[in-house]
Amino acid sequence: MTSCNINKVKPGPLAEKAMAELREVLSKQSQFVKVHAAEYLIWLGYKDEVKKVYLAEDSLHNKETPYRIGIWRVLAQAEENPKDREHWISKIFEVYGNPDAPDRLHATETLAKLEQSPLVKYPELTQKTLTSDNRNLNTYALWAVSYSSDSAMKKNRNEFLRLAEEDSNQIIRKISAFILRKIDGLTFNEWTGLANKALDEPVETGMRYSLLNTAFVTLPSNDKKEKSYQTIEQEMLKNNEQFSTSERIELALALADKGSIDHLPVLTAMLNNENAAGFYDINGKEGADIRATAAYAILKIKHRYNKGEGNNTR
Repeated sequence: MTSCNINKVKPGPLAEKAMAELREVLSKQSQFVKVHAAEYLIWLGYKDEVKKVYLAEDSLHNKETPYRIGIWRVLAQAEENPKDREHWISKIFEVYGNPDAPDRLHATETLAKLEQSPLVKYPELTQKTLTSDNRNLNTYALWAVSYSSDSAMKKNRNEFLRLAEEDSNQIIRKISAFILRKIDGLTFNEWTGLANKALDEPVETGMRYSLLNTAFVTLPSNDKKEKSYQTIEQEMLKNNEQFSTSERIELALALADKGSIDHLPVLTAMLNNENAAGFYDINGKEGADIRATAAYAILKIKHRYNKGEGNNTR
C-alpha cells in the first residue's frame, strides 16, 4: 500500500481517537496484532515512530518464530534507506531458503506482500515450492513469483481469479481473493465476472463477503455509479453488525482502500466496540485488531476526503 501523510487530515475528535487507538495497540499489544497496528501507522506516514518500536522488538524477539517474520516485515517497510531495507528483506529470504524453517510459510507470504520474487535467489527451491502439497504455501509462492515480470503477473492474476471463483478449498479461495485485492489490475470483463460470482455466492460457503470485498476494491474504472457496483457495496455491508472478527477486519480493510465518508458510521461502530457482544472480547486481541483496522480505515478515508477525492470514492 502506498503511504500518505496523515498530517494533512484535518484534526477532529474521530481522527484523534483513531490515532490514539493505533498508538495504544502498537504500545500494548503483542505479536501480529502489534504488527498490524505498526503497518497501519507506516502506511499513514509514521515510519520513524514505528521503526523505533520495532528495532526494540527485534532485539528481544529476533529468534521467535513466526513473530520474527512480522518484525522484519515491519522494519523493511519502515526503512527509508534502500540498503537498510534490503537488510531486513534478506533475513526473510534466509528463512524462505530453509525448507525446514518452521515459519517458512510466513516468510513466503511476507515476500509476496513486499513484492519480492524468490525466483532469482532460489530458482530450484521455488519451483518445488510452487508444486508443494501445502496449498497455502504454493499459493503464496505463486503470488511472490508474480513480481518476476509483467507477463508472470498477468498469467498469475488469471489463475488467482480462477482460484477465488472456482476452487474447492475455501481457504485457498479466501487467500486468492485477498491477493486479487492486493495486485488489482482486472479488466472490466474480468471484474464483471467476479462481481456476478460474488453476488451469486451462497452465504453458507463463507466466501460471499470475501468476494464482495474483492469486487468492491478491484473495480477497474473510476465510475462507481455502475449499478452492479452499487449492489456490491450494499451487499458487502449487509448485516455487518453480525460479522465475525475476520469479516469485520476484511470489511474495514476494503473500506480503507475504496471507502467514502458515507462508510464512517460503520467503522466508527467498530472503533467504539459496538455490536461486539457474543462475537468477540473487546478486551482481547481480537477486539484490539478490529479497532486498529477500523482506526486505520477511518484515517485513510478522511485523508482522501481532505484531498478532495470525497466525491470519487463511491
